[in-house]
Amino acid sequence: MEALDVLAAFGSTGRVGLLHPGARLREVVAAYGMPWDIGRIDKRHRWSHLYSYGDVEFVVCRCRIITSVTVQTWRGTVELPSQAQSGEVIALPARLTSAHIKALAAYLGHADAGFTLRIYTHLLPTSEDRTRRAIDKAFGEDQAADDGREARDGLETA
Repeated sequence: MEALDVLAAFGSTGRVGLLHPGARLREVVAAYGMPWDIGRIDKRHRWSHLYSYGDVEFVVCRCRIITSVTVQTWRGTVELPSQAQSGEVIALPARLTSAHIKALAAYLGHADAGFTLRIYTHLLPTSEDRTRRAIDKAFGEDQAADDGREARDGLETA
């Protein structure tokens, strides 16, 4: 399973596993364990509450039914709830390539891959990442080992 598959399915169905608007909190907790309680949406009212399993956040109303689901994609990985181990999350790499953008655009029915790119551009590796990888490849991954010397501060480089 890749993050792209999960995000594409979420975009077309509004579901991430058992999490979807209309799902009962009791059933979700039975499958995934207790979610992290982020807190009330409005400080003046007891309900609605915001909960999460990793990067999947969802709002639950007073009747304990999920009203909305969001997936945070701003980091390098997407953490999703795991049905295999209750209370655990699995982390999937969330970096996309241009081939992924084209496939995602086709899957979501976007006529223009540029539209999809504008929405999901934060998931693409930056030019800094590409430059770092190119330099690492050109000079070898670990120059300190080649020199026989260690870094003075004892820290490893990426």
